Amino acid sequence: MKFSPRSSRLALAVSLTVMLSACGGHNSVSVGGKVSGLTSDGLVLSNNGTTLAIPANATSYTFPNSVNVDSLFAVTIQSAPTHQTCALANSSGRVSGTQIDYVNVTCIQTRHALSGTISGFSGATGSLVLANGPIAITPAGGSTTFAFPPVADGTAYGITVPTQPTGQTCTVVGGTGTMDTSDITTVQINCV
Repeated sequence: MKFSPRSSRLALAVSLTVMLSACGGHNSVSVGGKVSGLTSDGLVLSNNGTTLAIPANATSYTFPNSVNVDSLFAVTIQSAPTHQTCALANSSGRVSGTQIDYVNVTCIQTRHALSGTISGFSGATGSLVLANGPIAITPAGGSTTFAFPPVADGTAYGITVPTQPTGQTCTVVGGTGTMDTSDITTVQINCV
């Protein structure tokens, strides 16, 4: 069989195209993304049975195993970090052949209610001031309940009465501690 220069060049071009597509085209790709707000250890992600622990203060991640082209990826949160809630964006889809670096994780500090009851408060609105650190609230006159803005998990709280209502003395029962993993609703303010 006789090859002409033209057919030799064509054969070479086809061979190079096949080799380049094998090298440059991806048969499998990595899955990962950016991480923001992660301040605690304990975040574990899962993708099709492969797990990956993400350390505190990480800004990105990549799963160790690649995913084949035309298969599905589905990243989930297997366990949350201590005192934080995390959410995923773009967490599932079909692999098209380009690297998947957009399954992003955003974490925020978990917060819980800090509230309770008031008994015996007969003063006017504004005459009783309750404080939790620098945050102060003024329950309405005759109030029987109070609520502070939500407090972050792991944060110490300490409710005080910096301003007593006229002619009354109010004390706090159960108003100090460290915010754990649930709302604190049992603080009592007793006024006499």
